Amino acid sequence: MGSAVLTALSLSIIAFQMSCSKSANAQTGGTTGLTQLGKIIYTSTNYQIWIANYDGSNKKLVPVTLPNFSIFPNGVKLSPDGKTVFFTGQQSSNLFNTIYSCGVDGSNLTKVVDSCYGGVLNGAN
Repeated sequence: MGSAVLTALSLSIIAFQMSCSKSANAQTGGTTGLTQLGKIIYTSTNYQIWIANYDGSNKKLVPVTLPNFSIFPNGVKLSPDGKTVFFTGQQSSNLFNTIYSCGVDGSNLTKVVDSCYGGVLNGAN
């Protein structure tokens, strides 16, 4: 009788553990994971935005034109997927900063935040 109870108890513990177990599958690579792009983004002295490889090769201008707009050198960031540029600047007629986004080819220029105080984009690229 005692061994039957112990066997039943053991089987119930095993059944309980199996019902509570979860499997976790790590995703590696593929299109869902983020990878290091090997790109830098920077501004030139005439307020242009540039993207290049880490070694300075393959330099490309992001053609953004905003009248009387100064882009802040520390206010330029590249999205993790490398497709969108975010930048902060100020129009000469405005005391407040504005944050914009656009594609790396300069397309889809969008005002993200208007009249923000400070407006420096912090965080990792």
